[in-house]
Amino acid sequence: MIMVTRGEGGGKAVGAELGPELGLRRENEDRVAHYRSGTLDIFNLDRIDFFYNQSAPLTQYFWDEAETLRRITRVIRTTQPEI
Repeated sequence: MIMVTRGEGGGKAVGAELGPELGLRRENEDRVAHYRSGTLDIFNLDRIDFFYNQSAPLTQYFWDEAETLRRITRVIRTTQPEI
């Protein structure tokens, strides 16, 4: 599984975490949930989770489309070299 962001954007109804602290908490929660469902290999591309997503071009700008694609390609080539 490939996660693009840690989930640090937006708000939270419970708890005082914001920004990077919130991202770490959300990532840990996500990893636990996926582990419990049997997903063992989880990769995070560590792209910024900016405010509410407005459009594909805006996402490509903030995530640096070429760098994000490079990271995804590296995970795939590392974990599934025959593809």
